[in-house]
Amino acid sequence: MISQVLAMDLQTSGTGSSGGAIALSIILLIAILFFLIRWSLKKYFIDKKDSMLPVINHTKTVIKIVFINIFLLLAINSQVAAEINFKPLFENSERDLSLRLLDVMPELNTLSVGNDDASNIIIEFLDYNCGFCKRIHPELMELAEEEDVKLYFFHFPILSDTSRFYAQTVLAVALQDINRALDVHHAMMSVSGSLTKKKVESILKRADVNLNQFASDMQGVELVEMLEVSYFLAKKIGAKGTPTLVINNQVIPGYIPKNSILGMLK
Repeated sequence: MISQVLAMDLQTSGTGSSGGAIALSIILLIAILFFLIRWSLKKYFIDKKDSMLPVINHTKTVIKIVFINIFLLLAINSQVAAEINFKPLFENSERDLSLRLLDVMPELNTLSVGNDDASNIIIEFLDYNCGFCKRIHPELMELAEEEDVKLYFFHFPILSDTSRFYAQTVLAVALQDINRALDVHHAMMSVSGSLTKKKVESILKRADVNLNQFASDMQGVELVEMLEVSYFLAKKIGAKGTPTLVINNQVIPGYIPKNSILGMLK
């Protein structure tokens, strides 16, 4: 049964963004409308009185937040979007970016290790087909075990057609047991060479995953929705590849040695 599930999902894992063209059209329309309103406000008020500038700036901020949330509600399935408040990502900029990302990301979508009360938050945006993600994985794990660090894993599946499928596999396991999902995550990150269907099947069996529930969860839209949120956050912070690390308030693209990360901690 598991082989059939894996084979079927490998064929369909790239179809989760069927609304991509619609979403692109929506965001273009929103952008045009935003700039038209911004231009109108500036043209009307600046000619009147400089004291109105704070009003303009506040109005633009409100409009921006409203349009962002409208886009997200349209681009991401409403069931998930309705449960997510994206405002913390764009407000309270005095707080570390890592904390603001955690405020937005649904708890179900986060795998983590380390001390919950740690002073340092590291978020890794990763792809299971990424060689440098595999290279940095044991170093990040050591930091979470040895230092005052809480480490979170966010998915950013961009490298191949199978990347989304592997991310969905881990998220599907997380729906039934977060600890098993961490075991599967660590095993997939520790695979020598490229991941394959056969290797993933072996990992799931060793983790004692409930395969009936796994098969059912892999067919649900919830996994696609969860990945869309993670993907949006990665793009919003400027991530262009994997790994991308958020270390407290710093965004670090690409692989970085453990000793360099130590120098960035509080």
